[in-house]
Amino acid sequence: MIKLYGASVSPYVRKVMVALAEKALPYEHVPVGPGDKSAAFLEASPLGKIPALSDGDFAIADSTAIATYLDEAYPANRLYLQTPKERAQVVFFDKFGDTLMTPTAGRIFFQRIGLPRFFGGVTDEAVVTTTIEKDLPPILNHLTRLLGDKAWLMGDRFTMADISCVCGFVNAKYAGWEPDAAQYPALTAWIARTLARPSFAKALAADRAMFPGQ
Repeated sequence: MIKLYGASVSPYVRKVMVALAEKALPYEHVPVGPGDKSAAFLEASPLGKIPALSDGDFAIADSTAIATYLDEAYPANRLYLQTPKERAQVVFFDKFGDTLMTPTAGRIFFQRIGLPRFFGGVTDEAVVTTTIEKDLPPILNHLTRLLGDKAWLMGDRFTMADISCVCGFVNAKYAGWEPDAAQYPALTAWIARTLARPSFAKALAADRAMFPGQ
């Protein structure tokens, strides 16, 4: 049985949960946070990072490493596609989501929810404003250009490109921010299509206890 370690509210854990659902792979979700000291978790992630995954005698941490393993070990419904050019493009979008979209939008979630709820801090709305007005627009504009008039980032195939890039929007929405539909109609329609997939609905259901109004 596949075991996935990590808190569902993490965009990177969510990314793997969606991938598992898209590939129709049964798994056990073990909800642990970073730094958990349980032996099984540390065997899968010696540095205590989430997500981590075990599959029989194999264990690996990092969302992209996990998703790549799943795509090769269970090739039905490939999320990274197969031709060299397609795989390169999906990897580009995967890294774009992981290193730009999610961390930048994540500042809103951290300031408005993570900092006060989990660390006893006070939200700095100046950071939130700078993120929304200065840091996010170039990313959103670039994504809009790359999406064009396609249904999905890779055209007619839903892939890890869409999963990775949309996961970061979810946490920002929890914190009260979404892209303006009037300014970004194609982008917001794509996000809505992605979140409407059963795989995302299943992953987001795990967050309802923390965010009951969403």
